[in-house]
Amino acid sequence: NNVAEYYGLIAAMDYAQSHSIRVLHIESDSELLVKQMRGQYKVKSEDLRPLFERAKKMSQAFDSFRIEHVYREQNREADALANEALDETEGRAPSPPAAKKTEPSDSKLEPRRIQARFRGGVLYLLEDVELPDGMVVDVSIHVRPKP
Repeated sequence: NNVAEYYGLIAAMDYAQSHSIRVLHIESDSELLVKQMRGQYKVKSEDLRPLFERAKKMSQAFDSFRIEHVYREQNREADALANEALDETEGRAPSPPAAKKTEPSDSKLEPRRIQARFRGGVLYLLEDVELPDGMVVDVSIHVRPKP
């Protein structure tokens, strides 16, 4: 779902900004999201437009922001976590505490609590991002030391 992809991107940027990260590199298996953020595709969906505008504005606050497309096969760990989250919401595994669900708005996303897991040098945000009903987002941020 493209709305979920944008919420994930916004959550990642919000987390990075709140932790004073100035250089952000995002890898996403959503080709639409990446090409819209790069200006290669127009945002035609009225549902995506406010999310795109928010994400674009947030991206300009970084000293360096880069977003690139990776194929799902090359992003196996993030894909496995996303599938794990979907399994949990479908009752196939114990569910983590539910994130607050709201309708999309123009207000800034402000998670009340961030649960994260480090695996293989990757920080995975697990919950508590405001999302529309029924939506699950898995976000990973690769944190690299400054050169």
